Amino acid sequence: MTRFVEWCEANEIERMGEVSGWDIDQFARYRRGLGVAPTTIYGQMVALRKLLRYCARIGVIDEELPEKVEIPEVSADDETSDIKLATEDAEALISYYRDSRGCYGTVGHAVIEVLWNTGCRLSGLRALDLDDYDAEKQYLRFIHRPQTGTALKKKANGERCVDQRDGM
Repeated sequence: MTRFVEWCEANEIERMGEVSGWDIDQFARYRRGLGVAPTTIYGQMVALRKLLRYCARIGVIDEELPEKVEIPEVSADDETSDIKLATEDAEALISYYRDSRGCYGTVGHAVIEVLWNTGCRLSGLRALDLDDYDAEKQYLRFIHRPQTGTALKKKANGERCVDQRDGM
């Protein structure tokens, strides 16, 4: 919502009650004109609609205004990123953590080791529970658990086991 607030300030909109459907459209056009990624614009427009629904519910704006927020469609290609950590950089980080007395075994160390050696998504990393690691058999299980707030992006299709031979 920071970007929308900044845009409103730049356009001399001081109160939510002043926001119109035209303003919402202009904000979306402005963001697209900056070359902002489609997924970012999607997320911003979803958040804006939620804010406007709240404002409508408490009577600050017209009830119909939230529905004037056009949520752009995002293709599967737009949802992915090709940005990767360079091998040399990853190896340097891992080496640093493994050799450092103060950093070995820290959360940062565990994060880089798991991400680099499993190729999991950040959501997969967040979904890991202590019971997902089998020390005896040396593997991690990535399990979709939406009921506990540790869902995987691809849901049950994203579930997998990664053992030492696979990269860990």
